[in-house]
Amino acid sequence: MLNTISECIPYREDNAPVIGMIMATLSGEFDKKLKEEVQARYRKMFDSFIEQKIINKKSLFFASCYGENEVIDACDKMTTNRVDGIIYHSLTWPAAETVTTLATYRYLKDIPILVSASPEVFSEKKNKPHIWPLNSDCGKIFANSIFYKLRRPTLWATGLPEDETYQRKLLDFFTVSQQ
Repeated sequence: MLNTISECIPYREDNAPVIGMIMATLSGEFDKKLKEEVQARYRKMFDSFIEQKIINKKSLFFASCYGENEVIDACDKMTTNRVDGIIYHSLTWPAAETVTTLATYRYLKDIPILVSASPEVFSEKKNKPHIWPLNSDCGKIFANSIFYKLRRPTLWATGLPEDETYQRKLLDFFTVSQQ
């Protein structure tokens, strides 16, 4: 984590943005244990941002959204909590219905979206081909393409939660979410 993260925050603690983070996945495919490990790393980062009051304690983390109904449920909860920004992180190639549901959900149409992806994450199994794609950037590109076609502007970032560059992009997104 950033050592001077509090110096990077351009807003007061009581005005921290409410963020909804959706980790989209394909059910039953790829390396389940590896997906859970990656989800845990992002959850740890998300929780640390709440602890440090970088994001509001009303922020929501959805570990595995699969399909239209789960995204609708997440959108309902984000609407109730009045999120200021949404992070859409695909753990695998995202299903088009999850992206379009998020993009067209009427009460969140003006909320900024950060499309996030993980760089190469390897399992202990070093034999190729890995069951999980080595880079979810393809999912990020796919999601951005759909958001663009549906006229939803996005920001995007690729990185692991521990990377300072990735965290700085998140801080920039939190600032955009506050405006």
